[in-house]
Amino acid sequence: MPTTVICAKAELQGSIHFGEGCIVHPNATIIAEGGDIIIGDFTIIEEFVKIWNQPRKDKEGNLVKKQMKIGSYNLFECGAQVYSSDIGDLNEFGVKC
Repeated sequence: MPTTVICAKAELQGSIHFGEGCIVHPNATIIAEGGDIIIGDFTIIEEFVKIWNQPRKDKEGNLVKKQMKIGSYNLFECGAQVYSSDIGDLNEFGVKC
């Protein structure tokens, strides 16, 4: 049975939900400040990757939380930074993109 592995030196903040078989490497940062982050199955998040669900404001300037959804079988290579709220399946984010 696959399991999710999150290294002790990874920085996780907020409500983050992982599917099966995910791997989060040391020094990766995942911040769910603007809402929950849902990560699908078998996603690999390498060193120095930053995934940040940023808080957003509506037209009146009020903070609005929105869930960030990341699909399954994604690869985030070293140093990649992602702020998009919706990511599908089978994507590869190259080094420092």
